[in-house]
Amino acid sequence: MFGFGMSARDKWHLEQAEVMMQPYAITVGQKEAKKLARQMFDSAKAELLPKYGAAMYAEDIGDKLIATKKDFIEKRLASGLSIEDIRNYWNQTFLMRELWFNFLEMPIFMELTKLKEMGKSQNEIDDLMAKWSHDWRKTDPRWGEPDQWNPNLPANNGYSSDDADMYIEFFTRVARWQTKTTKIEQQNLLKNYSSYNAMLRDLISKGIV
Repeated sequence: MFGFGMSARDKWHLEQAEVMMQPYAITVGQKEAKKLARQMFDSAKAELLPKYGAAMYAEDIGDKLIATKKDFIEKRLASGLSIEDIRNYWNQTFLMRELWFNFLEMPIFMELTKLKEMGKSQNEIDDLMAKWSHDWRKTDPRWGEPDQWNPNLPANNGYSSDDADMYIEFFTRVARWQTKTTKIEQQNLLKNYSSYNAMLRDLISKGIV
């Protein structure tokens, strides 16, 4: 249930968080998924409010970036993004983008929670999370700033810049491709690549994604 006195725009953002959390309802239950959605919303808003105030609801950041940040735009275009990809993502509110970020971090949060509930030591958690992260990059996209790729990090041993994080602006295109491509088809394709991101980069370069 929405909080007393919640504004219409906050209700809308909370509804989006609840939609995001629907896939987890299968494993944690509908009630718990709604609870996690509310926690995600409250956390995101609390994080942004001191920084942006009412500006966290602005819906024109993408237009401003396109008009003023040439380097920012050009490196994204070089990666295969379109102007519309960039505009559509960045014209979402700060709050909506923060919710997306938190949602995409949810698998990490849930895996950590599971290991802690199992009573694992911190060293065990670190080792198991490293293995989990390695397995994850083989089966799902990893989002972030590809410019921050560091081949010297232990976690990147055996990988190349093709495996680096993907710009989040690709999310909608990737989700659309995933919807029309079965899991079996994706798994068969993945056999030819070192990671899910390497596969995506190749498919993007070929105009498939």
